[in-house]
Amino acid sequence: MFSDALRELDRNTERYMVEELNKEVNALKEAMAAEKEAMAAENEAMAKRIAELEAQLHASNS
Repeated sequence: MFSDALRELDRNTERYMVEELNKEVNALKEAMAAEKEAMAAENEAMAKRIAELEAQLHASNS
């Protein structure tokens, strides 16, 4: 009986730990997705700024 209770406790502990790790993984995935989105927006803004500066350079050279 004591052995069965310990086995059940171990099983419950294992499930809990797996659930907690899954929560952590999901939180990290969400954070990475948000960071990726922010970086994409920043890259787009930089590309626009580069295009503006190139246009100004060509205009001043003409």
